[in-house]
Amino acid sequence: MGFKTFDQFLQREFPTWDCMEEGNEELLEDLKDAWSKYDKYSYEEVFSLSENDMSYVFQYLEPRILFENLNPRRIKVDGKEVRRKKFQEDGSFEWITKTSIYETHEIEGEKISERLRGEKVYAVKCWCDSTGGEAWLWIDGEHKDDPLSAISSCCVLPSEVFDNKMTFMRQGDIFIVESDAPLDSKPRAATKEEYFDLCVAET
Repeated sequence: MGFKTFDQFLQREFPTWDCMEEGNEELLEDLKDAWSKYDKYSYEEVFSLSENDMSYVFQYLEPRILFENLNPRRIKVDGKEVRRKKFQEDGSFEWITKTSIYETHEIEGEKISERLRGEKVYAVKCWCDSTGGEAWLWIDGEHKDDPLSAISSCCVLPSEVFDNKMTFMRQGDIFIVESDAPLDSKPRAATKEEYFDLCVAET
């Protein structure tokens, strides 16, 4: 569970650690060595951990793992025809039109942890009708009845991106924005109109 490769961990997680600074080559070598020695937690093993250990592991647990195993309730489904860039290996692209489907789901909190008894946990499932590819993302309960708002709420970028109508590309939970100057305004989530107007590529 979590990062599939060490390179993925190195690019997406390690830079957020407090020890991320020059001269950490020895630590990186130790982590890379340990990466190949230990197996990932299975779904069953996660739920056998102590509450403290489980809460840590959950930071890296894909919502798909939970929602495919804990009998979720599907709340609502919505679709949207979108125009996106499809890139080739040489960097060129063509514009394509496809229909993206979004579903909101919930599970009972106590299925995850006693700490969540009486609460609901929510996610949005995104999939493409032409490729069959899918992804799951955690969402707040306030978006559970509007799948299009749910997916746009996961897009949090500096406000000037939306105010200046700057286009962006999305790969999972990573966003790419081209800008000639630093983007340092206060971050906010996109509205569904902004998200579907400004997102030009997604995988």
